[in-house]
Amino acid sequence: MIKILICDDDLNIGKQVDSLVKCFEKKYKLKFHVDIKNSGEFILKTPLRYDIAFIDIEMPSISGLNLGKLLKSINPDIIIIVI
Repeated sequence: MIKILICDDDLNIGKQVDSLVKCFEKKYKLKFHVDIKNSGEFILKTPLRYDIAFIDIEMPSISGLNLGKLLKSINPDIIIIVI
């Protein structure tokens, strides 16, 4: 199963990305586990490993760039897509 993170402080954008991911999942008959977060602070408390991350570049408290660095330190093979 592919673990995907969607992290954007705008909930509507997070839902839109999730909808696109679900369409891709259905079309290609893949299995994804998707977590949607509105802040990157959770990674400081619970360092979860993801395969793909869709990250907003500007978020309160921790920027998308810093979140990307943290995610890379947990999984150097992660694919990060800035939205």
